[in-house]
Amino acid sequence: MDCAREWGRHAPLHFTESQDYDAEIRVGFDPTRGNWSYIGTDSVSPERGFHSASMNLQDVNAGTILHELGHAIGLDHEHQHPDAPLHWNKQRVIEALMGAPNHWSLENIRVNVLERFSRRDVDVTAFDSESIMIYAFPADWLIEGTPPRRNTRLSDGDKALVGRLYGE
Repeated sequence: MDCAREWGRHAPLHFTESQDYDAEIRVGFDPTRGNWSYIGTDSVSPERGFHSASMNLQDVNAGTILHELGHAIGLDHEHQHPDAPLHWNKQRVIEALMGAPNHWSLENIRVNVLERFSRRDVDVTAFDSESIMIYAFPADWLIEGTPPRRNTRLSDGDKALVGRLYGE
C-alpha cells in the first residue's frame, strides 16, 4: 500500500485494501508466476473477469511493486519507447529470457522487450532512462547503447506523466 500511495502523491489516484470480488487490482503472491500486471483497464475487461489476479508479485520490493503498479495504472515499458537509444542484440535477449528462470515465449519477449511503441498508439513523452517502467538488463543484451540501471523509485518523469494523465 505504501507503493500505491506513492503513485497517488502525484495524481488523484486513491488505493484502498479490499477483499471485494470485483476489486480493480487483484494482487497474487505466487512465487512461481513471476512479476507481472495487466495494463490499465485490461484487469477489469469482461474476457478476464474477476476470478483471478490482475497482478502477481514474486519479488516483494519497492522497485518491483512500483513498476507493476505503473502497469496497473496504464503505463507501458519505457525501454520500448520509440526514442529509446537502445539497439538490441535480439538473439542474446531471446536466449536469456527463454532460459531459466524466466522461460518466456518468443511472443512474450517480443511484446515485453523488443517491440517499440508506435507514437500513434500511446501518449509519448520524452524518453526517461530513470523511469521505474524501464527494465534493467545486462550490457550484452545491447549491440549499442548503455543499459539502464535498476530503478527503485519514481523518476521526475514518472511523477509528471501520471499527474498529466490523471490530472494533478
